[in-house]
Amino acid sequence: MLAVEPDNRKARFDLAQLETESSNFGASLKIAESVLTDLRRSPVGILLLATDYAGLEEKDLLLPLVHDWQGLPQASAASSTAFGVATCKIWLDATSPRGSREAKSSGQVSYDMALALGNLYFLEWRYEPSLWEL
Repeated sequence: MLAVEPDNRKARFDLAQLETESSNFGASLKIAESVLTDLRRSPVGILLLATDYAGLEEKDLLLPLVHDWQGLPQASAASSTAFGVATCKIWLDATSPRGSREAKSSGQVSYDMALALGNLYFLEWRYEPSLWEL
């Protein structure tokens, strides 16, 4: 369908989604390139981009999506949770104990950061307990 109608937004989104599900994040973004603006206006589109950017560790591209997400009229609890997980995963390295020590020494630690870090560790432990085995 995309070869016949290169401007078909639904076909581009569907193909990009397939690439994302296969962890081909760069390929997904390349396919969706011409519809990025449209994707940033819907929960499923933002979630797709967040997953791709997180998979590619593109923190600078991921951060503006938080603003886009907050501007949405309404998103379901399930999609909001999925967006939160996608955006949190990329910050694991930055919020690791080493990253937290660096933030603390630079005076950038806040209550919100500490709470988010605790929640992130809890989620990581809950869904991947093998990471915490000694």
